[in-house]
Amino acid sequence: MLKTYLIAGANRGIGLDLVKEILQTETNQVFATVRNVDNVADLKAIGSDKLHIVQCDISSEDSIDECFEQINKLTNSIDVAILSAALMEGDFKGPMELTESRESWNEFKTNSIQAFGVNALSQIYLANKVIPLIEASNEKKLIFVSTGLASLDYTRRAKVAGNVSYSLSKVALSLLAAKYGAQLKPKGVTVLAICPGMVNSRNLTQEQVDMIFGPAIESTRKFNPDFVGVLTCEDACKKFLKAVEF
Repeated sequence: MLKTYLIAGANRGIGLDLVKEILQTETNQVFATVRNVDNVADLKAIGSDKLHIVQCDISSEDSIDECFEQINKLTNSIDVAILSAALMEGDFKGPMELTESRESWNEFKTNSIQAFGVNALSQIYLANKVIPLIEASNEKKLIFVSTGLASLDYTRRAKVAGNVSYSLSKVALSLLAAKYGAQLKPKGVTVLAICPGMVNSRNLTQEQVDMIFGPAIESTRKFNPDFVGVLTCEDACKKFLKAVEF
């Protein structure tokens, strides 16, 4: 029996490698949404007739509507929806540095509004479009992609002060997943927020990995000596799907 996945945000990083991993099983098909269908060379290179690439800018309700008009013509159900599309604002300032100047503060507010809009609010509109298809499926799974930067425990223990805008938006996403779980449990839908770990999702060189992740790795190993470090996208996606396919 054909098993159908939706991967939102599939043009690069975790989303792209999830598509590759899922399509290694012949009985799987994937609807992969991307913001720009003119920039999907890596997806097309997969070369599977069970891959359907659909344009979807999750910051636009019109784009989401058009995306699901296409998807609804091709399938009546989706077994597993993985919402991985997100906006990552890479600031390393801690909260105390955000008011060093009025310019710095205004930049933070702008980044926060954008991050919250994409990483939390848009996820609601997107999820509500896919939920009817999930309810009509056999597995009924809705998966949000979370992050360790949304963990209060990890933030305290690893002393991660930066990425405030992104972290706040992902905390909101984690709570949103819990609220969806509360509402959808009576309908048999499983809702999870899964963190893929510390991942080299942008094909960084080892030097770049050491520079960007080095302090976080060092801090994490102080309270978790068994921490393996930064994962490749491929390894992270295998672990992620193992959690999904419980």
